[in-house]
Amino acid sequence: MKQMSKKTNKHNKIKLICFDCNVPLSNWDKFLHKKYPNTLGYILCSSCQKKREDKIKKELADSISDLGFYDYPKIIAKLKKQEEKK
Repeated sequence: MKQMSKKTNKHNKIKLICFDCNVPLSNWDKFLHKKYPNTLGYILCSSCQKKREDKIKKELADSISDLGFYDYPKIIAKLKKQEEKK
């Protein structure tokens, strides 16, 4: 069996592609992936990573905006009015 030389192995590297959009990663994305690996098990390009982060931020903001404990004095006032009516 023939062994591959180092020169041919250099050109036969597997290209890293984004999990979401299937686009080959840029050199910058490759650098970031090597320097800061993620625990997802797949690789995302910068634009897909930003889209996912924005989606999570929006979901978090929507869930926080519905909290009622910020109106604590109003709740206490309502409870006192209800007690007075009884």
